[in-house]
Amino acid sequence: MTKEKPKKKSPNLHDQFFKEAFSNPEVTIDLFKHHLPSEIFNKIDTKKLQLTNKSFITEEYSDKHSDLIFKTKIDNSNAYIYTLLEHQSTNDKHMGIRLLEYNTSLIRQHMKEKKITKAPIILNILIYAGKKAYTGPHNMLEIFEKPELAQNLMFRKIHVIDLQSSKEEEINKDEKAAFVELLLKYGIMRDFVKLFENNMDQLKLIIPQIPYLDRAISYIFLLDSGKNEDKLLNLLQEATQNEEKVMSLAKKFIDRGKKEGKKEGKKEGKREGKREGIITTAKNMLKYGATLDFVKKTTGLTKKDIETISKKK
Repeated sequence: MTKEKPKKKSPNLHDQFFKEAFSNPEVTIDLFKHHLPSEIFNKIDTKKLQLTNKSFITEEYSDKHSDLIFKTKIDNSNAYIYTLLEHQSTNDKHMGIRLLEYNTSLIRQHMKEKKITKAPIILNILIYAGKKAYTGPHNMLEIFEKPELAQNLMFRKIHVIDLQSSKEEEINKDEKAAFVELLLKYGIMRDFVKLFENNMDQLKLIIPQIPYLDRAISYIFLLDSGKNEDKLLNLLQEATQNEEKVMSLAKKFIDRGKKEGKKEGKKEGKREGKREGIITTAKNMLKYGATLDFVKKTTGLTKKDIETISKKK
């Protein structure tokens, strides 16, 4: 029995005709001249208008969309004119999102090729050839429920919280968020001892209010468990004024490991399961940078056992 050959995708006649016709600069310029506002068209350097070989239509939309991308100068700035043909029976209600995706891909590619950090200007032109009049968006903002709010919140300003440039006395005013910010600020340097020494009085006021103390303690020890372990423990106990909370970190490691070990060690029995859990705990601690002595103290495993685990991790 002979296998049927996969059917070849028929050529898109719309796409072929569109691209052949508008690859001629005279045709393209006439289109732009008669359909763009004069104040925009007059800023386009038509002498430098050049068709590129770029295309960002995905296979999913290749039978509905075609694109031609021209590069030029607009108002003496590097620019592209993204010309999109939509040839389908109904309006694409997500056209604004599609154009945004295509534009983003073009910007990324341009910046990568030119090895620059500034994006080019993109002028979008949609040629709609559907069965009914076009009722889709006429600008990117129309894809949002509240265009004016989107413009103000998304496109006017990026609200940057620069932790490295922020003074700690300012960060400390951020109430429950302050400890997160300080941990992230010092986390990049893996120096939490310095954090506590510099801010102890303020931390004593902040930490009792936070709802994420357990997770914060785990973050501290997983990131900065080294020669400063004992000092960190003492500083954390002083800052939290809760020795039980701090010391529970080790217990949580053990409990988590036991649960994993019980699943793995059912066939070998309960005792073996507990040991597997402790070994899993040790592996996790070593993976996140805990020292051999700290793992030994926490898990109760021998130095030889931990060295063996370290070689296998």
